[in-house]
Amino acid sequence: MNEMESSSGDSSFAIDLATRYGSNNCNYYKYIVNLENNWNIVRKTNMNGVLTALTGLGTSISTYDTNFKNTQANITTYSTILQSNFNSITNLTAGTFNGLDCRVIGETVMDFRNSVCVGLINSTYYSLISLILVSYGALMAACCATCAGVRHFKHLQRMQIHVGYKGVPVSISEKKLNDI
Repeated sequence: MNEMESSSGDSSFAIDLATRYGSNNCNYYKYIVNLENNWNIVRKTNMNGVLTALTGLGTSISTYDTNFKNTQANITTYSTILQSNFNSITNLTAGTFNGLDCRVIGETVMDFRNSVCVGLINSTYYSLISLILVSYGALMAACCATCAGVRHFKHLQRMQIHVGYKGVPVSISEKKLNDI
């Protein structure tokens, strides 16, 4: 409902504003009616789309929550089955697989840590240093190429002024300069 209308649908509020503030060249009521029509009603219309999107988002979140709870129940069931199977395979007295020495597992874990953690970090560090050096080299090459081009261009301009040539820059040899 438009706030400038009463509950019965007439525009009595706008009429009241016009009656109260419309005399003596006061345009205050026109600004209020314009604000209502061009901002407040448009805002409410746009807000309906936002509320619809939020309702859809709430439905998606509810569906996600249901799927997550189902997955959590499946993981709990899988964990229980895995634990019962693992207990039947292992030696309950020593806590290891029958015939397996715990040092083998410890050495494997240490090798994995050394290869993944230490090796990966060192490799990343050296790759980063190499990338920085290559980037600075490319930047230096670009700067040198730009400076050489500017120097060559300015040299050709000076030669054109000296010779008095107006036109496309050409290669000017010593012989041509001496002939002039």
